[in-house]
Amino acid sequence: MSGMVNGFGHSCGFKPETRKLVTSRSQLSLLKKSRLMLNFSLFSMITPLGGLLSETFDLLKRRAQVILVAAVVLGLLLSALNMYLIPVKTGMFSGMFGNLGMNTERLEELSKRMEQGDEAALNEMMKEFEAGAKKMENLPKGDAQAIAAGFYASMFSVAFLWSLVAGALFLLGMTFYYVAALKEKDLPSTLTDAVRVLPAMIGLQIWVFLRSFAWVPFIGIVFAIVLGPRFVLSQVILLQEKKSVLQSASESYQRTGGYWGKIVGNEIVAAILGGIGFLTLIFVMGFLGSAVSLWISGIVTQLFIVWMVVFTTKLALAIMKNPQTA
Repeated sequence: MSGMVNGFGHSCGFKPETRKLVTSRSQLSLLKKSRLMLNFSLFSMITPLGGLLSETFDLLKRRAQVILVAAVVLGLLLSALNMYLIPVKTGMFSGMFGNLGMNTERLEELSKRMEQGDEAALNEMMKEFEAGAKKMENLPKGDAQAIAAGFYASMFSVAFLWSLVAGALFLLGMTFYYVAALKEKDLPSTLTDAVRVLPAMIGLQIWVFLRSFAWVPFIGIVFAIVLGPRFVLSQVILLQEKKSVLQSASESYQRTGGYWGKIVGNEIVAAILGGIGFLTLIFVMGFLGSAVSLWISGIVTQLFIVWMVVFTTKLALAIMKNPQTA
């Protein structure tokens, strides 16, 4: 190619310096075209969205027993946690309203009726809260602030403990589903592997969060939107290639160069499909009564997490077969 260009430049009477410039520009243009063709060929080799969805459904069918047992157990634990909080929160409200001279026995009665699925009790409880709020407004400012401060301190401690337990259940479930998607093992072996890698998975989530979102207070959310999807391979690399936390995040960033749009687009579609399924199940649960719905809601939430984890795993594996460098 360069010889043809040199020959053309010589026949046209170009000076040597001009011929060299024409040659370098031609080579640069050829290099850019080759790179574009390479990128196009790599994208054409990646499994399309329809294929990813099909692979996700196939894996869910194949591993249904192991995954469903975990989803039901973890979902029920989460629902039990939420059910436990109902009387706890009611007790805190009763304490605050008791300081206002209200009937606390009435609140405890309504709380028990709510636990039994009495939907009318919820409306009556809301009316009691409104009456309490009006009494707070009529108190001297100092007294009202003291009562509110004690209530919010108790609520914060309960919310903090709930966040810890719910977060632990979420991370355990997510880790279990990643292991189940990557390894064809029975339930006890999958659980053993999940517990073993759980500390590393927690460390990876913290590190990825810091790399993606720690900059938000300084330069806004855009940086997180750009960086976040680049770490979509990190969990799979950690589990499949047994890399360290830092290596898994770094490798994921390097291998996803040029795939940001594909990652975001596919994840959005998967989330929409999962959200439709989630809302459909929630709608059906509405006919079963509030008590049943409270218990099943945790399972439905776990099923949504299962869907997103398995789809993300398939997407990550497809990209890892055809990596690009950033």
